[in-house]
Amino acid sequence: MNPTAEAATRLPPHLTPNPKGPPSDKVAKFGWIVLDKPGEFQWIPKLILHVDHDYQRSNIHNSRILRITAEWSWVACGTLSVARRYDGTLWVMDGQHRKLAADKRSDIEKLPCMVYEVDGRVAEAKGFLQINTHRGSVKTIDKFNSLVMAGDPVAVAVKQMVEADGYTVSASAGSDSSFKVKCVGALCRCMKIDPAAARVAWTISTLLYCGRLMTDEFYEAVFTAERHMRRNDLGSLWDAHNRESLQRVGDKGIVRSISESKAYNGGGPKAGGEGVLRAINRGRSRRRIPGLYAVEDGPGDGTNGTPE
Repeated sequence: MNPTAEAATRLPPHLTPNPKGPPSDKVAKFGWIVLDKPGEFQWIPKLILHVDHDYQRSNIHNSRILRITAEWSWVACGTLSVARRYDGTLWVMDGQHRKLAADKRSDIEKLPCMVYEVDGRVAEAKGFLQINTHRGSVKTIDKFNSLVMAGDPVAVAVKQMVEADGYTVSASAGSDSSFKVKCVGALCRCMKIDPAAARVAWTISTLLYCGRLMTDEFYEAVFTAERHMRRNDLGSLWDAHNRESLQRVGDKGIVRSISESKAYNGGGPKAGGEGVLRAINRGRSRRRIPGLYAVEDGPGDGTNGTPE
Protein backbone atom coordinates (compact mmCIF):
# COMPACT_ATOMS: atom_id res chain seq x y z
CA MET A 1 0.00 0.00 0.00
CA ASN A 2 1.36 3.42 -0.93
CA PRO A 3 1.72 6.09 1.80
CA THR A 4 -1.24 8.15 0.51
CA ALA A 5 -3.62 5.18 0.62
CA GLU A 6 -2.30 4.14 4.03
CA ALA A 7 -2.91 7.65 5.41
CA ALA A 8 -6.45 7.59 4.04
CA THR A 9 -7.25 4.34 5.93
CA ARG A 10 -5.59 5.39 9.18
CA LEU A 11 -8.03 6.19 12.00
CA PRO A 12 -8.22 9.72 13.40
CA PRO A 13 -6.31 10.01 16.71
CA HIS A 14 -9.51 10.27 18.80
CA LEU A 15 -10.74 6.84 17.63
CA THR A 16 -9.55 3.31 18.41
CA PRO A 17 -10.28 0.12 16.43
CA ASN A 18 -13.27 -1.97 17.49
CA PRO A 19 -13.23 -5.57 16.13
CA LYS A 20 -16.98 -5.94 16.76
CA GLY A 21 -18.15 -2.78 15.02
CA PRO A 22 -17.28 0.78 14.09
CA PRO A 23 -14.27 2.46 15.75
CA SER A 24 -14.75 3.56 19.35
CA ASP A 25 -14.29 7.06 20.71
CA LYS A 26 -11.33 7.00 23.13
CA VAL A 27 -12.96 9.37 25.64
CA ALA A 28 -15.94 7.04 26.10
CA LYS A 29 -13.94 3.81 25.94
CA PHE A 30 -11.22 4.73 28.43
CA GLY A 31 -13.31 6.96 30.68
CA TRP A 32 -11.12 10.03 30.22
CA ILE A 33 -12.31 13.03 32.24
CA VAL A 34 -12.07 16.82 32.18
CA LEU A 35 -10.90 18.18 35.53
CA ASP A 36 -12.04 21.79 35.16
CA LYS A 37 -13.70 24.36 32.91
CA PRO A 38 -12.01 26.18 30.02
CA GLY A 39 -10.46 29.55 30.70
CA GLU A 40 -11.18 32.89 29.04
CA PHE A 41 -8.47 35.00 27.42
CA GLN A 42 -8.15 38.58 28.70
CA TRP A 43 -5.63 41.43 28.71
CA ILE A 44 -5.37 42.32 32.42
CA PRO A 45 -3.66 45.31 34.08
CA LYS A 46 -0.55 44.00 35.81
CA LEU A 47 -1.28 45.91 39.01
CA ILE A 48 -4.39 43.86 39.80
CA LEU A 49 -2.61 40.52 39.34
CA HIS A 50 -1.44 38.91 42.58
CA VAL A 51 1.05 36.15 43.45
CA ASP A 52 0.26 33.83 46.38
CA HIS A 53 3.57 33.28 48.16
CA ASP A 54 2.10 30.64 50.46
CA TYR A 55 2.67 27.97 47.82
CA GLN A 56 4.97 29.71 45.32
CA ARG A 57 7.59 31.39 47.54
CA SER A 58 10.50 29.01 46.91
CA ASN A 59 9.72 28.87 43.19
CA ILE A 60 10.53 32.58 42.64
CA HIS A 61 14.07 33.60 41.64
CA ASN A 62 15.15 37.25 41.49
CA SER A 63 17.87 36.55 38.93
CA ARG A 64 15.30 35.10 36.54
CA ILE A 65 13.00 38.09 37.08
CA LEU A 66 15.84 40.49 36.24
CA ARG A 67 16.68 38.59 33.04
CA ILE A 68 13.08 38.77 31.86
CA THR A 69 12.87 42.44 32.85
CA ALA A 70 16.02 43.46 30.98
CA GLU A 71 15.07 41.68 27.73
CA TRP A 72 11.29 41.53 27.58
CA SER A 73 9.87 39.30 24.85
CA TRP A 74 6.17 39.09 24.08
CA VAL A 75 6.78 35.81 22.25
CA ALA A 76 8.45 34.32 25.33
CA CYS A 77 5.77 35.81 27.57
CA GLY A 78 2.94 33.89 25.95
CA THR A 79 -0.06 33.86 28.30
CA LEU A 80 -0.20 33.73 32.09
CA SER A 81 -2.53 31.24 33.80
CA VAL A 82 -4.66 33.19 36.27
CA ALA A 83 -7.25 32.12 38.85
CA ARG A 84 -10.24 34.31 39.67
CA ARG A 85 -11.27 33.72 43.28
CA TYR A 86 -14.74 34.13 44.78
CA ASP A 87 -14.05 37.73 45.74
CA GLY A 88 -13.11 38.60 42.16
CA THR A 89 -9.38 38.99 42.84
CA LEU A 90 -6.97 37.58 40.25
CA TRP A 91 -4.05 35.33 41.24
CA VAL A 92 -1.27 34.06 38.98
CA MET A 93 -1.00 30.26 38.98
CA ASP A 94 1.65 30.14 36.26
CA GLY A 95 3.72 33.13 35.11
CA GLN A 96 4.68 34.77 38.39
CA HIS A 97 8.18 35.59 37.10
CA ARG A 98 6.71 37.33 34.04
CA LYS A 99 4.23 39.27 36.18
CA LEU A 100 6.94 40.40 38.63
CA ALA A 101 9.24 41.34 35.74
CA ALA A 102 6.47 43.39 34.09
CA ASP A 103 5.98 45.23 37.41
CA LYS A 104 9.50 46.63 37.00
CA ARG A 105 8.84 48.04 33.51
CA SER A 106 6.97 51.32 32.94
CA ASP A 107 6.23 50.42 29.31
CA ILE A 108 4.09 47.37 30.16
CA GLU A 109 0.64 48.01 31.60
CA LYS A 110 -1.34 44.86 30.74
CA LEU A 111 -0.49 41.17 30.41
CA PRO A 112 -2.11 38.45 28.28
CA CYS A 113 -3.88 36.04 30.60
CA MET A 114 -6.01 32.90 30.42
CA VAL A 115 -8.41 33.33 33.34
CA TYR A 116 -9.97 30.35 35.14
CA GLU A 117 -12.80 30.43 37.67
CA VAL A 118 -11.70 28.47 40.77
CA ASP A 119 -13.45 27.36 43.94
CA GLY A 120 -11.07 29.06 46.36
CA ARG A 121 -7.37 28.66 47.14
CA VAL A 122 -7.62 24.86 47.35
CA ALA A 123 -8.63 24.58 43.69
CA GLU A 124 -6.05 27.24 42.82
CA ALA A 125 -3.27 25.26 44.51
CA LYS A 126 -4.39 22.14 42.65
CA GLY A 127 -4.23 24.11 39.42
CA PHE A 128 -0.67 25.19 40.22
CA LEU A 129 0.23 21.54 40.85
CA GLN A 130 -1.37 20.33 37.61
CA ILE A 131 0.42 22.95 35.50
CA ASN A 132 3.85 22.33 36.98
CA THR A 133 3.54 18.55 37.40
CA HIS A 134 2.72 18.14 33.69
CA ARG A 135 5.87 20.13 32.92
CA GLY A 136 7.91 18.15 35.44
CA SER A 137 9.26 21.40 36.87
CA VAL A 138 7.59 21.73 40.26
CA LYS A 139 10.00 21.73 43.22
CA THR A 140 9.47 19.44 46.19
CA ILE A 141 8.82 22.29 48.64
CA ASP A 142 6.37 23.99 46.26
CA LYS A 143 4.59 20.71 45.63
CA PHE A 144 4.37 20.06 49.37
CA ASN A 145 2.94 23.53 50.12
CA SER A 146 0.41 23.13 47.33
CA LEU A 147 -0.63 19.69 48.57
CA VAL A 148 -1.09 21.08 52.09
CA MET A 149 -3.27 23.89 50.76
CA ALA A 150 -5.22 21.36 48.67
CA GLY A 151 -5.90 19.28 51.80
CA ASP A 152 -3.84 16.21 50.88
CA PRO A 153 -4.01 14.04 54.05
CA VAL A 154 -0.37 12.85 53.89
CA ALA A 155 1.05 16.36 53.38
CA VAL A 156 -1.20 17.77 56.12
CA ALA A 157 -0.11 15.01 58.53
CA VAL A 158 3.56 15.74 57.78
CA LYS A 159 3.07 19.48 58.29
CA GLN A 160 1.33 18.91 61.64
CA MET A 161 4.06 16.51 62.77
CA VAL A 162 6.86 18.90 61.79
CA GLU A 163 5.29 22.01 63.31
CA ALA A 164 4.33 20.22 66.53
CA ASP A 165 8.06 19.98 67.29
CA GLY A 166 8.73 23.63 66.47
CA TYR A 167 10.12 23.04 62.96
CA THR A 168 9.11 24.78 59.74
CA VAL A 169 9.32 23.57 56.16
CA SER A 170 11.96 25.55 54.30
CA ALA A 171 14.43 25.17 51.43
CA SER A 172 17.13 27.00 53.44
CA ALA A 173 20.33 25.08 53.97
CA GLY A 174 22.72 27.70 55.33
CA SER A 175 23.68 28.86 58.81
CA ASP A 176 20.12 30.05 59.41
CA SER A 177 18.68 26.56 58.94
CA SER A 178 18.00 25.87 62.64
CA PHE A 179 14.65 24.14 63.14
CA LYS A 180 13.96 24.06 59.39
CA VAL A 181 13.06 21.00 57.35
CA LYS A 182 13.62 20.52 53.62
CA CYS A 183 13.38 16.70 53.42
CA VAL A 184 9.58 16.81 52.97
CA GLY A 185 9.78 14.47 49.97
CA ALA A 186 11.17 11.73 52.19
CA LEU A 187 8.77 12.59 55.01
CA CYS A 188 5.75 12.30 52.71
CA ARG A 189 6.94 9.04 51.12
CA CYS A 190 7.47 7.45 54.51
CA MET A 191 4.25 8.81 56.02
CA LYS A 192 2.31 7.30 53.11
CA ILE A 193 3.95 3.88 53.57
CA ASP A 194 3.80 3.57 57.37
CA PRO A 195 2.59 6.56 59.43
CA ALA A 196 3.53 5.06 62.81
CA ALA A 197 7.09 4.23 61.73
CA ALA A 198 7.39 7.64 60.05
CA ARG A 199 6.53 9.41 63.31
CA VAL A 200 9.03 7.37 65.32
CA ALA A 201 11.72 8.06 62.68
CA TRP A 202 10.92 11.78 62.87
CA THR A 203 11.18 11.85 66.67
CA ILE A 204 14.48 9.94 66.62
CA SER A 205 15.88 12.18 63.86
CA THR A 206 14.97 15.41 65.65
CA LEU A 207 16.43 14.03 68.89
CA LEU A 208 19.76 13.39 67.15
CA TYR A 209 19.89 16.52 65.01
CA CYS A 210 18.74 18.89 67.78
CA GLY A 211 17.23 21.56 65.54
CA ARG A 212 19.75 21.29 62.69
CA LEU A 213 18.80 20.57 59.08
CA MET A 214 18.52 16.81 58.51
CA THR A 215 18.90 15.06 55.17
CA ASP A 216 16.52 12.83 53.22
CA GLU A 217 19.07 10.04 53.36
CA PHE A 218 19.34 10.12 57.16
CA TYR A 219 15.60 10.25 57.76
CA GLU A 220 14.80 7.47 55.27
CA ALA A 221 17.51 5.27 56.79
CA VAL A 222 16.06 5.71 60.29
CA PHE A 223 12.53 5.07 58.94
CA THR A 224 13.65 1.89 57.16
CA ALA A 225 15.34 0.58 60.31
CA GLU A 226 12.26 1.36 62.44
CA ARG A 227 9.88 -0.26 59.96
CA HIS A 228 12.08 -3.38 59.79
CA MET A 229 11.95 -3.69 63.58
CA ARG A 230 8.19 -3.19 63.79
CA ARG A 231 7.43 -5.65 60.98
CA ASN A 232 9.53 -8.35 62.66
CA ASP A 233 8.48 -7.75 66.28
CA LEU A 234 11.98 -6.60 67.23
CA GLY A 235 10.84 -3.66 69.32
CA SER A 236 11.49 -0.07 68.25
CA LEU A 237 14.27 2.46 67.89
CA TRP A 238 12.36 4.40 70.53
CA ASP A 239 12.97 1.68 73.14
CA ALA A 240 15.22 3.18 75.81
CA HIS A 241 18.24 0.90 75.21
CA ASN A 242 18.13 1.51 71.44
CA ARG A 243 17.57 5.24 71.81
CA GLU A 244 20.51 5.49 74.21
CA SER A 245 22.75 3.62 71.76
CA LEU A 246 21.82 6.01 68.94
CA GLN A 247 22.48 9.03 71.13
CA ARG A 248 25.84 7.61 72.18
CA VAL A 249 26.93 7.09 68.55
CA GLY A 250 25.52 10.50 67.54
CA ASP A 251 24.27 11.71 64.18
CA LYS A 252 27.77 11.93 62.66
CA GLY A 253 28.59 8.36 63.67
CA ILE A 254 25.27 7.16 62.26
CA VAL A 255 25.89 9.02 59.00
CA ARG A 256 29.27 7.28 58.70
CA SER A 257 27.66 3.92 59.37
CA ILE A 258 24.98 4.61 56.73
CA SER A 259 27.66 5.60 54.19
CA GLU A 260 29.71 2.48 54.92
CA SER A 261 26.66 0.25 54.58
CA LYS A 262 25.63 1.86 51.30
CA ALA A 263 29.15 1.50 49.92
CA TYR A 264 29.13 -2.21 50.80
CA ASN A 265 25.50 -3.05 49.94
CA GLY A 266 25.02 -0.94 46.82
CA GLY A 267 22.97 1.97 48.16
CA GLY A 268 19.26 2.52 48.68
CA PRO A 269 17.06 2.89 51.80
CA LYS A 270 17.54 -0.75 52.80
CA ALA A 271 21.32 -0.30 52.95
CA GLY A 272 20.78 2.94 54.88
CA GLY A 273 18.56 1.18 57.41
CA GLU A 274 21.19 -1.52 57.79
CA GLY A 275 23.70 1.21 58.61
CA VAL A 276 21.46 2.54 61.40
CA LEU A 277 21.14 -0.94 62.93
CA ARG A 278 24.90 -1.49 62.70
CA ALA A 279 25.40 1.77 64.56
CA ILE A 280 23.09 0.53 67.35
CA ASN A 281 24.79 -2.88 67.51
CA ARG A 282 28.29 -1.40 67.67
CA GLY A 283 29.88 -2.42 70.99
CA ARG A 284 26.92 -4.56 72.04
CA SER A 285 27.38 -8.14 73.17
CA ARG A 286 23.70 -8.57 74.09
CA ARG A 287 20.43 -7.32 72.58
CA ARG A 288 21.94 -7.15 69.10
CA ILE A 289 19.29 -6.39 66.47
CA PRO A 290 19.17 -8.72 63.43
CA GLY A 291 19.99 -6.72 60.30
CA LEU A 292 17.75 -6.15 57.30
CA TYR A 293 19.72 -8.63 55.22
CA ALA A 294 19.54 -11.31 57.93
CA VAL A 295 15.76 -11.26 58.51
CA GLU A 296 12.89 -11.82 56.10
CA ASP A 297 10.53 -8.93 56.80
CA GLY A 298 7.31 -10.13 58.37
CA PRO A 299 3.97 -8.32 58.77
CA GLY A 300 4.44 -7.23 62.39
CA ASP A 301 1.58 -5.60 64.29
CA GLY A 302 2.72 -2.01 63.64
CA THR A 303 2.05 -0.93 67.20
CA ASN A 304 5.38 -1.13 69.03
CA GLY A 305 7.35 1.80 70.31
CA THR A 306 5.30 4.81 69.26
CA PRO A 307 6.57 7.85 71.18
CA GLU A 308 4.02 9.80 73.16
